[in-house]
Amino acid sequence: MDIYCSKRASMPSVADLAWLAGKWSGARDGTSIEEQWSKPAGRALMGMFRWLQDGRVCFYEFMTIEQEVEGIVLRIKRFGPGLIPWEEEQGAAVFGLVEANNEEAVFVQQDVAEPLWIVYQRVDEDSLVAYLGSEGGPLRPEDAFRFRRCVPT
Repeated sequence: MDIYCSKRASMPSVADLAWLAGKWSGARDGTSIEEQWSKPAGRALMGMFRWLQDGRVCFYEFMTIEQEVEGIVLRIKRFGPGLIPWEEEQGAAVFGLVEANNEEAVFVQQDVAEPLWIVYQRVDEDSLVAYLGSEGGPLRPEDAFRFRRCVPT
């Protein structure tokens, strides 16, 4: 599968995903969620996610979006409390960018039998939605992670 297969004439750069940058927070099923993305630098963005329930961490994700020769790649590594890795030691879940514009980025998991999709959508300047789903499945509102931009303190 081509990592980037949009109808755009040119492949996007990491700089085209600058709209993800910022600190975002929300709630899901009575829990708190937070996600933060750096501004693009060095052909990469870095991010982190934290899910809290009853004031305790459920898990963390550390993420990178990097410009590579074949396209833009999202890598996610998940950890439980104490930074105990969920995935095997040697790697992270790898997703290739398959479509992007100034309000949406679509990533599909690479090198697995049943790939997951991650879709980031900027609803407005202060709202971000992330969907996780299986290939060919609809983007269901109940599967969404809804974030609001945090006001800097």
